Amino acid sequence: AALGEVSSQSIPVGQFLNGKQVKYLAILQDSDGTDKSVGSSTFSDLMLVQHDTNSLEIEVDGEDVYLDNVQLEYRWKDGSQDTSQFKMNLAEDGKSLQINGNNWKALAIPARNVTTKTVIELDVVVDSDADFLAIFLTDTLEGAPNSQRHAPQEYRVRHGVVLQNPRENNGNWRDDVGGILTNKLVTGEPRRVTIPYGVMMELDEGETREVTYIAFVQDDDVGDKSGSRSTWSGIRIYEQDRDPLQLNLYGQNVTVTNIQHEMHANSNDIQDNRDVLLSVSNDGKTITATGNTWKYVPLPSPIEVTEDTVLKFDFDLVGEGEHHFFCLLPDNYIRNNDGRRDCFGTAGSHNFDSNYRTLQPFRVMGTSTYEYLVGSEFTGTVRNIGFGLDNDADKLAGQSSWANIEVFNLPEIVMGLALPDTRLRSNLGITTDYISIKNIQLQYDTSQDTGPIKSNLAVVSQEHNSIQFLGNMWRAWELTTPLSPSSLGDFIVSFDFKIVEKGEIHAICFDENLEYGNADDPKQTGVDPRRCVAVGVFQNLGDVPDVFVAPNLTPEGGSHHYVFNLSKMFERLYNDINYIAFVSDNDVGDKSGGDVTFSNIMIHTEVSSCLKDIDFEMNLNDCSVDDFLTAIGNKMTEIGCVNTDPFMEMFAFWDATNDSEVTKNIEKICASAYLEDAVDFSEALSLEGQLVGEFIDGGSVYNYGSNQAKDASRIKYFDDKASSRVLTYPDHHALDHCDIGAAMCCFVTSTGASAESPAPSNANAEACYTDIKASRYSAHVRNGYSIYPSDGANDIYCEGFAWGTDKGSIDAGLKGNELFKVGFMNNFYTNGLVEQVPAAPMCGCIDRMPVVTDAKCIEATAASASVTITYDSTLEDLGASLTLGDITYSECSEGNLLDHYKALADKGRAGAEDVTYMESRIVGDGNCPVATSSFLATLGLTFA
Repeated sequence: AALGEVSSQSIPVGQFLNGKQVKYLAILQDSDGTDKSVGSSTFSDLMLVQHDTNSLEIEVDGEDVYLDNVQLEYRWKDGSQDTSQFKMNLAEDGKSLQINGNNWKALAIPARNVTTKTVIELDVVVDSDADFLAIFLTDTLEGAPNSQRHAPQEYRVRHGVVLQNPRENNGNWRDDVGGILTNKLVTGEPRRVTIPYGVMMELDEGETREVTYIAFVQDDDVGDKSGSRSTWSGIRIYEQDRDPLQLNLYGQNVTVTNIQHEMHANSNDIQDNRDVLLSVSNDGKTITATGNTWKYVPLPSPIEVTEDTVLKFDFDLVGEGEHHFFCLLPDNYIRNNDGRRDCFGTAGSHNFDSNYRTLQPFRVMGTSTYEYLVGSEFTGTVRNIGFGLDNDADKLAGQSSWANIEVFNLPEIVMGLALPDTRLRSNLGITTDYISIKNIQLQYDTSQDTGPIKSNLAVVSQEHNSIQFLGNMWRAWELTTPLSPSSLGDFIVSFDFKIVEKGEIHAICFDENLEYGNADDPKQTGVDPRRCVAVGVFQNLGDVPDVFVAPNLTPEGGSHHYVFNLSKMFERLYNDINYIAFVSDNDVGDKSGGDVTFSNIMIHTEVSSCLKDIDFEMNLNDCSVDDFLTAIGNKMTEIGCVNTDPFMEMFAFWDATNDSEVTKNIEKICASAYLEDAVDFSEALSLEGQLVGEFIDGGSVYNYGSNQAKDASRIKYFDDKASSRVLTYPDHHALDHCDIGAAMCCFVTSTGASAESPAPSNANAEACYTDIKASRYSAHVRNGYSIYPSDGANDIYCEGFAWGTDKGSIDAGLKGNELFKVGFMNNFYTNGLVEQVPAAPMCGCIDRMPVVTDAKCIEATAASASVTITYDSTLEDLGASLTLGDITYSECSEGNLLDHYKALADKGRAGAEDVTYMESRIVGDGNCPVATSSFLATLGLTFA
């Protein structure tokens, strides 16, 4: 006891005085110093107890079990190791053993089966070192007999665990004993030890082993073998349930029993800390390794890895060891140098050898997600999954987790076949409405794809109908059965295409080989004609492109449904089509830019028109492309056409080469109806034919004349016609090719304004800047820009109108009327507004006008208008006529031009990319500095 402390002492006096008669109790306090009065101590509550030393109390499966203290010799390797005169000393409470000197002793326990879930738990304190300490559960008193020691590994039965090896005795602990604690006991430090006994004994699921003895070994071969001492107590033996693993294997959630086995780097090596288990989260989806851990877990049933098999998981690196890896192991769990690379490294301070494939990102702390085409590394059976954290320098250090583990085959690509077609189905020997293509991705053309493909896959949707390309990808898929030219017939291909982020070139290809056709190269033209159609182009393709270019290219942020008659486009198609390929080219920077999707690919081989030989008539409230096609569809149903796709009907009707021809034909027919009885107000306003054009550019007597009432008198005359007649849209450079279907006029002053206050009294906007390159014909300057000061005060008036991208709609038909009202009648003639923003036209398409903060909006409506479509099959004449009715004008219900345009987009009259562009032209109050800065940045300039 320490000075000043009260301690309780229990002295096994029977061990020292056994068989002797005792008459006295003596208490000694020796103090032989100069002052023999020094020293003070108190002894109290003295008891002499007769204790039953015949049983050791342990706990087995939650019940107290008493083991008779009959100490039996535990032999080793067919020989004696025990010092028989040394006995294990049982504490007076029967709950602990003190072992002094060299002891190899066993106690009988009630027969019990141990399993892979069996755990031994106990307290151990080492007072003096031995060669080693170990504990055994066994059914025999013969440990490691020669008959076992010379047997193959798989037939050896092991029973024990070494707890301490302070003298570094180099015994074969794993092969002979069973294992050794990684975190060994330290002399003088009490330790509660938990041993996953069943795992360390390599017991499998359902495997049991009967034990009838518990053996304690304190091996001490030094001197007289009496110098070592340790105490063992609180012994528990129980079964520990472990949370199962939850994996997703080929689309199925699979529960994997948590049976952990030692994994090896090669035959019979020692890598694993057997006493350290993988921990599994409650939901079974996260598996954590701590310290040097090499474990594999058997799957409930084998799985097969094929060329298109992908491994996906999240990996969390908390503390880095020498190697961190995940394995898909074959029938024999031992790692072999058999050319099968089925382990995948994600971190580690040491280099991996060639048996492993390192994945990227590598050595990143925190959580990373991996998706890797393991079928590119090996194919074959997988029966076990392995988790590795190798750390030989410090076997207790390092931690990482694997979570959300999935193994799946890449979704097949489905290419649809049009319903009436029979030729191609017959040739391919199928009856389905589609062709399935196995998702094995190949490089298209040489040295174009960034790759590596195995870790940078194009993404095929689970519905099998779309393919997403991210970054620079040139990918091809081999068709399950080649398509012969004779079976392709018309060979029309339709698909949807979407650009989220642009690259440089985006194209779809149908090719005989994996070489990109190059029409520029005379050496290749004869054998490699063009087989690709570009649908998104953001770089100069040169004078003779080596790819067909779609008439209607998709802009960034846009989408489009394409149809191409490849039989008209492809030259010298003599051999089988073996591949479908896609180009998503981007050589800028790190080549990671670009995000596009091709979807709903369909082949049509027998296209014919159902309506071509039949007279018909259709009445439309609006002659938009969608409404026209809806009416065609209704007519097809009425007649009983086999084909139900109205777009493909019109594609066949006009024998089109691409979808743009169909759309333009419909728009042209509808537009002709509006022009049938239209009035050209630009020619009639003045005897000078150029007056309207000059006014739109900001000049003419309208803007600067002194007698406005006289000069503009005919405007009032045409205002009467504007309520009953279609007014033609002027042919003027500022108004041509309004691609997004929106225009506006902006005025900077009025005829009655003073020089001190020139702004219109109803000013509603600020001008931010003008891109003179876009308005160069009005500015008479080839290039440049104008930046206007932004002070938050509105000093110009802007008003516009919109019709969207459908040139056949009634909205498009009345755009001339809206221009007349906005640019001439209301704002100029009635309100006296004049003059344009410098360097810009006064009225023009939205891209030619200055960027402004706001714009009012007008809408022309012909509520009772209708268009009649008539087809004469004898003349093969498809025409349209308009019944107009009254035209009314009102301020747009949305309140401004931008919101009105968004409403058109919601009705399908414009695309999302068009709305985005409109938002960049009408930017909102206070946003001029941001808009101007963004514009200048495109020129490499900074807005100060």
